[in-house]
Amino acid sequence: MAELFDSYEKSYGAAVRYIPRLSRFSHGFARYSHGSAIDWIVGILFVVALLPLGFVDIIPMIDYVNHLARIQLLAAAGTADANPFYDITWKLYPNLAADLVVPQLARLMSVETALKLFFGFSQVLIVTGAIALERQIRGRHLVSGLAALLVLFNVAFNMGLLNFEFGVGIALWAIATWIKLRDDDGWTRRLLAHTLFVVVLFLSHFFALGIYGLTIGLFELAALTHRKWDPRRTAVLLTVMAGPVLVLLGVMRVSGGAIGGPTTLWDWGLKLLWPIDFLNGFSVAYSIFALAVLIILIAVLRWNGAIALSATGRWIAAGFALTYIAMPRRLFETDLIDVWVLVGAALIVPAFVTIRNHGGRYKTITLIVATALICLNLVIVQSVWFSYRRDYREMQASFRMLTPNARVVAARGDADSGFDNLLYPIHFGPTLAAYERHAFVPQLYTLAGMRPLSSAASVRRLTITDATQYRLAPVSLLENIAEGYISDGDPAYLKTWAADYDYLYLSGPHTPNPLPGLLTEMMTASRFTLYKIRHDSPDSATPTKKADTR
Repeated sequence: MAELFDSYEKSYGAAVRYIPRLSRFSHGFARYSHGSAIDWIVGILFVVALLPLGFVDIIPMIDYVNHLARIQLLAAAGTADANPFYDITWKLYPNLAADLVVPQLARLMSVETALKLFFGFSQVLIVTGAIALERQIRGRHLVSGLAALLVLFNVAFNMGLLNFEFGVGIALWAIATWIKLRDDDGWTRRLLAHTLFVVVLFLSHFFALGIYGLTIGLFELAALTHRKWDPRRTAVLLTVMAGPVLVLLGVMRVSGGAIGGPTTLWDWGLKLLWPIDFLNGFSVAYSIFALAVLIILIAVLRWNGAIALSATGRWIAAGFALTYIAMPRRLFETDLIDVWVLVGAALIVPAFVTIRNHGGRYKTITLIVATALICLNLVIVQSVWFSYRRDYREMQASFRMLTPNARVVAARGDADSGFDNLLYPIHFGPTLAAYERHAFVPQLYTLAGMRPLSSAASVRRLTITDATQYRLAPVSLLENIAEGYISDGDPAYLKTWAADYDYLYLSGPHTPNPLPGLLTEMMTASRFTLYKIRHDSPDSATPTKKADTR
């Protein structure tokens, strides 16, 4: 019995001595398991976000179809399948990511598959880049993956701005690399990495390069507040940061390239609208709900002292806020530029956020709320994606009714405002006829200084020269023009539309034939109607201009 008590005493003593180690291990495991839980949840949700790419032929985003049509023509350039209505002119345009990459991938697969892979890879860059930036700042992954998934289908990305999305993903990795290399004693590695990223970003998208430059500039500005100002170091820093960009701008100017057109437009009224409508390009209701939930969550965390933004993060957040306020809506013929600033802020600022554990409950609450919002967002987005599969198949089937080398114009029904979230993705569907039937479609984006694709001389007078005119005109405008009521402000490509084009695609729900003496209905689908324009009709002749009563 004495030996048994001795044995228990030794065991008890060993257990008591082990308790501090066990406590340290449990705390460490708790930290690891929380980080591991976030990694697993982000990974699973991201896989769910990517899964529909395998089940849809065409992604229903506003500009995605336009990208697909253009890249199909680029891939066919120089072959017997080339479209005679379009010329390919390569210059140093700072918006070429998909144009350079996807035609090369299309040597191994279809253009449709190659473009979906490019889109999927862009999303991979966004999520992994946000996580990499947070790991570089905080040493661990805490919230950035969740933030990236929350904004993965924001209003800008849901427009199908593929080059911008790809560029932002590269920019996130570039920012993480800049911060990682800034402690090097010399400048060589940082200059080489920075130059490489600047070249890639410049070719990908100019405004993605702007997000990168703004972020590292604000980061370095914040760092100046924590150390004595060194004029020599500052001069070297500015030279390293700006030098590669200035060289590329010079090469672009000499080569005849351009960033875009000269038009600049401010729209202060939309500054309050975009944050409300930002989180989902398909559902305003979800965007408002999700924003309200996130504001409440942040307020609760802040009230309980469970969330904090680092000093550098405050500099960056303030810099993005001021840039958003100052940024015009339209710059270089590119619309909704201020929304792109919100994209950068939403992906970068979370890397500087800390959520204090307080027993683990606030991190758990944040994880649950964010996961629920992401899941709801994915349900909305993917339901819209799947709802368009039939529509695009019907659109492609309608191309078989077109004569080869036809001229095709698109318009919208008056009931379709042009911003209807359920109808808008089909607007640019007719541009696919440029490849399928070698047609000319003015809505295929060929704005000078923006793309390597331009209209051939035979159709140059029908080319759209103002970016705002790519939004489909209402059918009532076509009716007025056909009746001779023409305004100087009407788009030039429509002023003699009945004589210039062979077919009309009218997007929106089916309505009675708006011009039965001029148009013959060929096909009706749920979201568009195809008409043949009768050139033997008196209404198809060049209209005589009447007094505009609109």
